[in-house]
Amino acid sequence: MRGRMLPAWGALGATLAALLLAPQARADVPTSVAVMDLTFQGEIPPWMSERLRQRLEQGLAATGLVMMPAQQIQQALLGSGGSCATSTCRKALGQKLKCDYLVGGTIQGEARTYKFQLWIARADTGEVEATLKEGCDICGQAKVFSRMELLASQLSARMAREDKRPARLLLRSDPPGAGI
Repeated sequence: MRGRMLPAWGALGATLAALLLAPQARADVPTSVAVMDLTFQGEIPPWMSERLRQRLEQGLAATGLVMMPAQQIQQALLGSGGSCATSTCRKALGQKLKCDYLVGGTIQGEARTYKFQLWIARADTGEVEATLKEGCDICGQAKVFSRMELLASQLSARMAREDKRPARLLLRSDPPGAGI
């Protein structure tokens, strides 16, 4: 019966399954994450912005990820204008922080309608690996905060999938086609 229920759950079931497996996969070496470049636009008051940031960090930490301290992230961002929009900047920030992933995004709010766009980038390359987009129409505060926690879980599941990718090796020869 369990086998029949998973397809009915679709993406949510896959995300929950990845979350249940993720802590065991990372048990020996915890995955570290820095939340940075989270911007808020529209009708989102400062107190709500701070709570949404906290919910994102709490949601990621709840899945077994190690969160980089905000003060350490701010210190590493000094000289960059507080933002890091390019892969080169994110890679340099990842090297300073010695973390595995960087998380950022934008949350827009107007007339109780919210749009979330969050991304994860590998800290070693600075490249964005995945972007999640979600909306919440006519939402109260409790629903917006719980939506942020759900997105944090989805980001964690994406990171767990990235960590399980097989290693790749690229060989180039000079001259091209030379035997090894």
